[in-house]
Amino acid sequence: MYAPVSSTRRECAHDTIVNGNRLLRKGQKIEVMFWGLHRNPEDWDQGVFGDVDKFNPDRHLAGAPPRHANAQKPFGFGVRSCIGMQFALLEAKTFLCMVFNFFNVQTPPGYEIIPHVGKAFTAAPKDLSFDLSFRAGGPLDRINLFGSFSGETIPLPSKQPEVVTEKESKVNTKNGGSVIIAYGSNSGTCEEFASLLADEVTKDGFDPLVMTLDQAVDKLPNTDSPVLIVSSTYNGAPPDNAGKFKEWMTSLKEGSLNGMRFGVFGVGNSNWESTYQKFPNEIHM
Repeated sequence: MYAPVSSTRRECAHDTIVNGNRLLRKGQKIEVMFWGLHRNPEDWDQGVFGDVDKFNPDRHLAGAPPRHANAQKPFGFGVRSCIGMQFALLEAKTFLCMVFNFFNVQTPPGYEIIPHVGKAFTAAPKDLSFDLSFRAGGPLDRINLFGSFSGETIPLPSKQPEVVTEKESKVNTKNGGSVIIAYGSNSGTCEEFASLLADEVTKDGFDPLVMTLDQAVDKLPNTDSPVLIVSSTYNGAPPDNAGKFKEWMTSLKEGSLNGMRFGVFGVGNSNWESTYQKFPNEIHM
């Protein structure tokens, strides 16, 4: 509901008409107010959820009425969106998991959230504080960190040393033939997935050939070996090492891939609704 920043500015790339009656000229500056966008009744009430100023996680559950792809964009949108979005989301999830593993967290009785923009120009609840207690059954519930030391020692259960026995190798030595594993990746995630996939097919007796999608162009179409593709997309565009592959793919004639066995594993973030899995879907089609 409260984006880290309250608004962002965009410049019109060409003359356009919005909502059928609002003319915007090329070069005109437009201010997008995120806090208002995230309270638009057409997207967040929808005749189902009620007060748009009330936090209701049911709005985000599967099966909720469809809404505009840009109805919620706390980190901006398009190619000018926040470069730190992925890190911020990961940081928040990691922090919450760590805190709730150790503590019960409650706000003081009667506290109400009042949005406040401080010197950092980001929104935060005003005068926010928490009452913490050790979570029952959690790691800190079994020790007394802040009490006086009683001198009592708690014996730890003895642990017998593990006996390591030689296990039979799980690798299937049967020759299953070669497998082409091609990836499209900018940040390295899909490259890592391709490497993990290569390890797995090796265990099943196949000989993996790992390469970028651009490198795979010279080896396709291939009807002798199955082809496994792992790729992401960036604002709907292919990764940097898959541009040549897309040009090759769009130039194919109908039926030129007959007999080729392939599978596509798309990697992406569903926060980018308008371009989610766009390039992997183009490959699959």
